[in-house]
Amino acid sequence: MSLVLQNIIRRCPSTIITKGFFRFWSSNGQFPSHPMGTEEYENQPRKSLTELPDELTEHEDKPKFISEYETTKDGWEWVDNVLFKSKIPEPPNHSTPSGWVPPNPTLARQWSYFVDRDRFHSYALYHSFNLAVLNVGAPAGGVNATIRSIVRYGLCEGHNTFAIFDGFEGLINNQVKSLQWTAVNGWSSVGGSLLGCQKTSAAKVGLAAVAEKVRENNFHALFVIGGYEAYLSVLQMYDARSTHPEFQIPLICIPATISNNVPGTEFSIGADTALNEIVKICDKIKQSAQGSKRRIFVIETMGGYCGYLATMAALASGADQAYIYEEPFTIKDLIDDVDHLRKKMEGHLKRGLLLRNEMANEHYSTDFITKLLQEEGKGVFSARSNVLGHMQQGGLPSPFDRAFGTKLGCKAVTYAVSLIEQAATEEGKVVCNTPASAVVLGLIKRQNEFTPVETLKSNTDIEHRMPLEQWWLKLRPLLRILAKHESVYVGDFVETSIDDVD
Repeated sequence: MSLVLQNIIRRCPSTIITKGFFRFWSSNGQFPSHPMGTEEYENQPRKSLTELPDELTEHEDKPKFISEYETTKDGWEWVDNVLFKSKIPEPPNHSTPSGWVPPNPTLARQWSYFVDRDRFHSYALYHSFNLAVLNVGAPAGGVNATIRSIVRYGLCEGHNTFAIFDGFEGLINNQVKSLQWTAVNGWSSVGGSLLGCQKTSAAKVGLAAVAEKVRENNFHALFVIGGYEAYLSVLQMYDARSTHPEFQIPLICIPATISNNVPGTEFSIGADTALNEIVKICDKIKQSAQGSKRRIFVIETMGGYCGYLATMAALASGADQAYIYEEPFTIKDLIDDVDHLRKKMEGHLKRGLLLRNEMANEHYSTDFITKLLQEEGKGVFSARSNVLGHMQQGGLPSPFDRAFGTKLGCKAVTYAVSLIEQAATEEGKVVCNTPASAVVLGLIKRQNEFTPVETLKSNTDIEHRMPLEQWWLKLRPLLRILAKHESVYVGDFVETSIDDVD
């Protein structure tokens, strides 16, 4: 019997079902009064018809009075179970019926959970953890969107979020602030780093001092956003867990650097924004070179020893060459490039563009390459240099970096909370001492992966601060091919599979 029929029976006991229609009547031809909540209604016998009179087989507008019926209580016991009671029981007078007394509010921060009651006097268990976020390294577009994501997603899950200003140095100086929902309004579209960042690792400021501050603030998880310094800091804290138990909490590195040199990820937050800025500047410089005629520009990009920005910007802007540290070059290679540019000037396109990574070579600097072009190209072309500098770090974050940072922030919070819930003790302490609790959250072949820093040690060039294997190096031969360079080396062609390209 459906809920509709149950409600009809409760409200109007004198009911006949005839060929799928409901018929209601009473002795005075009116609908019976609502008997809900009265004791007489609960005690009166229920009435059911044994058979229908012939005069009701047809559907006239108003049924005739029926005098033949049979009174029974069979089959109505289950109906009594769903009827409303005539009186709602009064709740207990005391505030805590079970005798439970809430803890002292001043001590609530020392526990990873608190128990409260709802308006129905039911227990509700809330896990409330202290999540801290800081930025280490250099500014990068999308960092603020990542922090906004961590703060708001953490608050939605019922946790406390804390911001550490000026990196690990700010943590030592007690620059810690609790962030609420409105504190990060508009952060997703702001470039740079609103928290402030320093190129100082955890070991440089002192692991013992950092551990003491983590204990004082009772942090249950630490999100380190930044470049190679952030990765190195997580690795240092992980290695120091045996001497500093305060680091036995989830330690998550979220790569955010324009250099894109963090092991454990193919893309870093901020690299796309910097690449867009470089390409815009290169396009403007090409306009100047085309207007001047027979002019070569040498542009120096940032990135440390990692040549990601120089390579990808050269491909995107149609440059003739990109000099990087990962692909050593000699004076002979430079002379070959001069010959290539001299022949190019004989054609219809009388301009040239060369990019150089800032750490490509210790001796063949940007100034050296520019002077070499000026000397060897006398009477054919002129050469100018342009060092982009920190303009690459500026600008509004690209849509990719905003969305990428937001996604990584949410995934980092979810992962950290799951680890805390598994490792929380009865005393409210968190003990995470597995390699899976100190990770780099990165994008690998279109998938967000949590890779333990212990695993990444073997794939890290510590001296030059970058991974040993980098996917974009397979794109290098395209530079010479697209520039119609005659010296395309056989060694440049690397056999790859579909999985490598993905």
